[in-house]
Formats: sequence, C-alpha cells, structure tokens
Amino acid sequence: LIEEFVPASEHHKISWMAMSQKYHGAMLAKRSLNSIAGELVRSYQTTMTVVSSSNQPKIVYSDELYRLRTDFATFLFLIRSNLDQFSSVIQFLTGPKAKQFSSFADVITKASGPNPPDEVPEALRTHLTERCTWFWRMRDVRDYIAHHVFVRLHLVESRTKTLEFYIHHRLNMLELADEFMTGFDALLAEIDHAYAHRIRAA
Repeated sequence: LIEEFVPASEHHKISWMAMSQKYHGAMLAKRSLNSIAGELVRSYQTTMTVVSSSNQPKIVYSDELYRLRTDFATFLFLIRSNLDQFSSVIQFLTGPKAKQFSSFADVITKASGPNPPDEVPEALRTHLTERCTWFWRMRDVRDYIAHHVFVRLHLVESRTKTLEFYIHHRLNMLELADEFMTGFDALLAEIDHAYAHRIRAA
C-alpha cells in the first residue's frame, strides 16, 4: 500500500518528519513524567498515613501511577523507535550502494567492530563506541517492558522522608529518564554534526 501511494523519493522526507515528531513526543512524555512525579512528591507528606503496628507509611494513588508508568513506557518506546528509524535512513545519507542496518543496535555493533562500515562517519563511530552505554541499558529496560511485563513501579520513602520511584525494585525511574534523555540528545547532536560535515564535504 505504501509503495503504491508514496513515491520512493518521498520516503526519506517522511522518515525525517516522523523522527522529528517522535522526538517531540518523547520530550512531552518526559515532561509529563517529571510533572506527575513532582505532584506526587509534593503531596506525599499530606496524603500518607502511618500504619501503627509497623510504623510504615501508607498511601493510596490510582490514576497518577498508571499515567506515570505509561509516560515512562512511551518515553522509552519513542526513543528506541526514533533510533531504529534513523538506522533505516543511513543509506540515504551515503549512497545507493550503502549497507543497510536492521536496527540501531546493529549500527553500534558494526561501528564498534574490527571492520566498521564507511556508512558511519568516524567521529560518530567513536561516539557510539565510547558514549552509548546508556543505549544498551535503555534497550534492555524497553525490551523487558515490551516482551515480559509492564512497568513494575515501586514507591519508596527515602531517608530524607521524600518519595522516590523505582522500577523493578532497584532502578530509579527519574534518574534513568534523565540519563536516557541526556544520552539521546548528545547522540543526535553528534549524528547531525557528523552527517552535515559529510554532506558539506561531498
């Protein structure tokens, strides 16, 4: 259906437009994530009660936690989708005989190998090899959510009596989101710089 209605020359423009929209969606999901978490942290002291027998804090939330989990999952899926889509358009930036990549993980693996592909500029290969450990962590979390369980959220009272949000018992959700967004932005800046340089040189 796509081949019938969309000329091949338009696929490249459609992909970049979609990537731009996915980036904006990831930013909105992260902003919402921080906003909801902030509201819960601020309301924690006034809404929680203490179970007298164990002296443990008790709170009741409903829709807020579902929104929090959904925003985090959306954030991960959009970043991963954006990078996988980038891996499919690398050939448009190189030439008609360029290698094709099955995913962004494939790009990193081949760029870090003994015979890195020319399709990935040298400066970008260095970045992928040295500064993208966050991607593998994000991929693992995203894949686990996609194929096994939804976001398993745990609320924890810190030593300073504030509320913290963990997924799967040990991963701080907000810290993960910050790490992934910082890494994603740095990677996109390197991609833009590397391919803009290659295009100007051509």
